[in-house]
Amino acid sequence: MRFALVLALVAACGDNAMPDVAGLAPANDLAIVAHQDDDLLFMQPDLLDAIRAGTGVTIVYVTAGNDNRDLAYAQGRYAGVRVAYTAATGAADWRCGWTSIADHAAEHCRLAAANLSLVFLGYPDGGRHGEFASSLLALWEGNITGADTVADRSAHYDRDGLIATLAAAITATRPRTIRTLEVAGTHGDDHSDHMMVGALAVWAHARAGDASELLSYRGYNINGEQVNALAPVTAIADDAFARYSACAEGCAACGEPCATFSATYAGYLQRHYAVRVNREIATFTSASPVMLDEEGHIWSGTPPASVTALDHLDCVAMSDGTLALCGGDGSGAPVWEVLPETVATPRSALGLASSGVQLGDFTGDGVADLCADDGTALWCAAGDGEGSFAAATRVATLAIDPASLAIGLLAGQVDACGRDATGIVCASGRRFPEMSSLAIANGELCGATPSGATCGGELLSAWPDPNAPTWFADLDGDAATDWCTTTPDGPACGRFADRALSTDGVAWAYSLGGTVDATSTTTAALADVDGDGRADWCTIDGTRVTCAFSHGSAFGPRVPMMELATAPTALWADATGALCVDDGVAVTCLHRAHRRRLR
Repeated sequence: MRFALVLALVAACGDNAMPDVAGLAPANDLAIVAHQDDDLLFMQPDLLDAIRAGTGVTIVYVTAGNDNRDLAYAQGRYAGVRVAYTAATGAADWRCGWTSIADHAAEHCRLAAANLSLVFLGYPDGGRHGEFASSLLALWEGNITGADTVADRSAHYDRDGLIATLAAAITATRPRTIRTLEVAGTHGDDHSDHMMVGALAVWAHARAGDASELLSYRGYNINGEQVNALAPVTAIADDAFARYSACAEGCAACGEPCATFSATYAGYLQRHYAVRVNREIATFTSASPVMLDEEGHIWSGTPPASVTALDHLDCVAMSDGTLALCGGDGSGAPVWEVLPETVATPRSALGLASSGVQLGDFTGDGVADLCADDGTALWCAAGDGEGSFAAATRVATLAIDPASLAIGLLAGQVDACGRDATGIVCASGRRFPEMSSLAIANGELCGATPSGATCGGELLSAWPDPNAPTWFADLDGDAATDWCTTTPDGPACGRFADRALSTDGVAWAYSLGGTVDATSTTTAALADVDGDGRADWCTIDGTRVTCAFSHGSAFGPRVPMMELATAPTALWADATGALCVDDGVAVTCLHRAHRRRLR
């Protein structure tokens, strides 16, 4: 009965007689994609996570996905995504109509119970290689000056009109995160519409002057990478895609799932890989930011007048010792490293033990302090908030194994805890059962017990093995504690949000060309280094420190954060976002201004 209701609603959509409806409302997440299956195939579980959060999701489909066919075929795809999101959310109260965005007519379908909007701009599908006459690629190559939409209520788009419409969608929704597709051919082959729409999103983001996080999701080239989605989570996305396919391709009645779909699509649904694009590092003009992505490519926010083949977005290269623009076609596009500012404090000035050191705000002033236990007492060097520390002073009696020290806000009280002969003891006098991999996260004492990963006395998961090193922090910004361990293929993590489906962990490391972008090391730290509310994975890599920033369900590429003269031997991070290393001569920390510059 539920799907009968859905079909009754979608049958009324795609009609010029549809009523005018309200414009776009604020949404925490905005997705800008090319076709009606791109969000289902390449952006899960992230979009479903965002929908479950209830903070608002808007998905803009730039093309009609008509494959050079008629409106009826496009409307089948439109119906398919509505049915897919009904299956995923259980909500069926779709209301569809026409709205205007930057003076262009668009179909707007609203699923109020799920706080979800789908917007169909209807620009003609361009074909796999941009071969159709009205393709986005043809528009930017200058072969055409504009195109009419595939819609009952037609609109006409030129280059500037597309950018203006997407910028208006960004302004109207005011998102925290914008998700789009591949920005350029820097990862291998992909659909021309995917890459053109990714580029459009970058330009629209720049025009809107928006500070939202901008994530670029890879497309057709991900099937060679390691699987990084939990099977029970993939099953939900599989079902949604199977129901979409029935409406779009006729492999079953619209509203029912197709019995099977291709192994290629199944592979996409098991993987999701994204790169954050918009770390602004400079401007050519006030309206033209220069942005560094997590892989080190630099992008200009100014669209080129024309393109050659798929060199559709500008990156920055050196030419005769000066900066010049170059096409981002993936054929050896240059990469750059822009390291944050650091502050060093001589080891001799601290007066702390050489081992068992931890970062933590023990003074309760919101600033990280550097602390160590000598086996009988806790000593802390107060942080100045800029990245350096005063000389250490004795702050508490605490007879523990120095290597087990954990510091943080525990049940509303700043505390320091560690192992003694009988279990876990804290400076406050509180006691807890024995645990290893001790941490204080989200106000709870966490660690590994013989039963598994535990926080606040609650068993989170029997995974990983209790003897494996485990780190605890909030990876996805939901104020719940998640957990990670190291594997030969990089970090693997479990999320509290997935516990109803599975308590197993899954690979979180970024991968490109089948090569996992991770160091296999136990010298790691898990903390929110970039200040976006999600903990990041930082490691020592020779003389460097790199961090892989959390995207909510996976880490992005490792980004260089520090370069030292000699290899550091210890790495620390804490809940304030502080990140420091020790090379035996000095303790070097990121300057506190780094958070603003990393986002």
